[in-house]
Amino acid sequence: MKPNERTIAAFLEEDRILDRVKLEDYLPVALGSRPTGALMVPVEFPSGEDIRRGIDESYADKFYSGGGRRGLLGFIDKTRLNLQRLVSTPLAFRTGLVRSAFTEMVYEHPEYRAHREWAERLGLDTYQKELRPSLDDLFIAASEDAMDRISRVMGMRDRIREEAQKRQDMSPVFLPEEMSSIFLDAVGRMLGYPQCCVEAYIEDANRGVDSGVRASEQLEDSPEDADGAAYFASYFYPCKPGCPDAISLGRDIRGRLGELRSGLDEMSAHYQGENMEFVRGYRDMVREKQREMMAKMEEIRSDETSG
Repeated sequence: MKPNERTIAAFLEEDRILDRVKLEDYLPVALGSRPTGALMVPVEFPSGEDIRRGIDESYADKFYSGGGRRGLLGFIDKTRLNLQRLVSTPLAFRTGLVRSAFTEMVYEHPEYRAHREWAERLGLDTYQKELRPSLDDLFIAASEDAMDRISRVMGMRDRIREEAQKRQDMSPVFLPEEMSSIFLDAVGRMLGYPQCCVEAYIEDANRGVDSGVRASEQLEDSPEDADGAAYFASYFYPCKPGCPDAISLGRDIRGRLGELRSGLDEMSAHYQGENMEFVRGYRDMVREKQREMMAKMEEIRSDETSG
């Protein structure tokens, strides 16, 4: 059921949720353009960077001092921490501390509560799943069928990770599910992405290619084919800049938003255009990060040599 005008007006005034997220995830799902929206917690919060820094600081406080509390409670914290350190592997110990810090910093944060509250007010359901100890996926859906699909796909992810752990093939950097064509296809369908774009992403994964770099190079090679509507969601990479299915979906989202309230179509077009520009600069951004990493490694080597 489409939200009423008063609810929409209040939602658009909500400053605890990014406007981009409202127009890419919540409203397209509520209006039927997409079956499921997805955002990363807390990265896609207005205070995402501050919250992530808080998680890092809380983790360090727990790791080095047991949480910082004094007196009897502090003694209990440190005793519990030492016991966990003894019975856990180093990786499991650190992972547990990061997750504990995440829980403390995120779950009571006003911006997190806002997402839960507004999903309910808009008649939507949410499904939250840990991606990494310091990062969660939050999925938004409007139907029981969509929620069931999310549950099945996340169950598939759990099984892939369990198998990787048995093979001792888990990495803190690379996620094993990203190498599963079946999983990637299921995620793409779940999020309502065009099938041609999903297949291009899977082909990239099979060849060990960064889809963002591929999409960035396509924009450089064929700028005349680019249409901002094809970049209807953050972190989505169309199979090509002029993909007709992606453009159709992006324009459908704009059109429904414009029908819902005057001006929302223009706001949506603005964010789609920003997404396209992010993709355009993605390759250079990756290269710059690689240069920074190499410079740090050279600095470490130099310090070791001089020492």
